[in-house]
Amino acid sequence: MYLIYFTLVVIGLITFWVWLMYCAGVHGTFRVRWGEWENWLLISVILFCFGLPLRNVVLILRIKKNNE
Repeated sequence: MYLIYFTLVVIGLITFWVWLMYCAGVHGTFRVRWGEWENWLLISVILFCFGLPLRNVVLILRIKKNNE
């Protein structure tokens, strides 16, 4: 299970780097392109890749704490 979480985090880091490069643009001027669907797709992939493993780890720790 942790291999899946590790893979999601690595994909999230790579996607975050791609998002930064996308926001930097061709000329190197950083700006977030809020009106373009690619921006929202990258943000949603980043949130999914970091949010799902974090949520599951928190739930596992909470269940272990309640069972003690």
